[in-house]
Amino acid sequence: MHSILEKGTYGYIERSKRYELIKTVVWAIFIALIIGIPWLILKTQLNYFTIIGVVLVLPAARTFILYVAALPHHSGKEEEHEEIAGFVREPMILLSDLMLTRSKGSTIIVWEAVIYNGNVYAYVPKQKADIKEITAYLQKQMENLGYKRKPLVHDQFKAYSDLIEMLSVNHPSEVTECEDLARRLKAISL
Repeated sequence: MHSILEKGTYGYIERSKRYELIKTVVWAIFIALIIGIPWLILKTQLNYFTIIGVVLVLPAARTFILYVAALPHHSGKEEEHEEIAGFVREPMILLSDLMLTRSKGSTIIVWEAVIYNGNVYAYVPKQKADIKEITAYLQKQMENLGYKRKPLVHDQFKAYSDLIEMLSVNHPSEVTECEDLARRLKAISL
């Protein structure tokens, strides 16, 4: 059973946004209480609780930034996810709703990624970055782990679905383990 907020599971982006918003509101209330109650009782802001409240703004701001970063993004379509999930067989690994962060440029949203036999097959519709840029980014991540293949990135669901269906019925004579590649993609995701 997957945890509610496990990266790479379908619906992660929507659940993550809701979770970060709740955390932000709780932080704001907590900080307001830490600063406000002693101020009402002591009639001054010059106390240790004010210092503590100001310091607690840092983790609260981090939570708010995670929420704002995820805000413009959405989970993929459930029916598309279910179709791809229906094709996935052992030892294929299915990852969904990945928000891949980059040092330069916009966040890449991978709605579906199947990792199989040392390669990544990704579905990335409606991106600010073009397919070549996304492919180069994924390839660099794969090369960092010692994989030499070029990932296949699609922005059309039908072509992607046909590819995954074909992969599910063809079995290579030797299968490459890809758990480290799945862990890497989860690690660079918000």
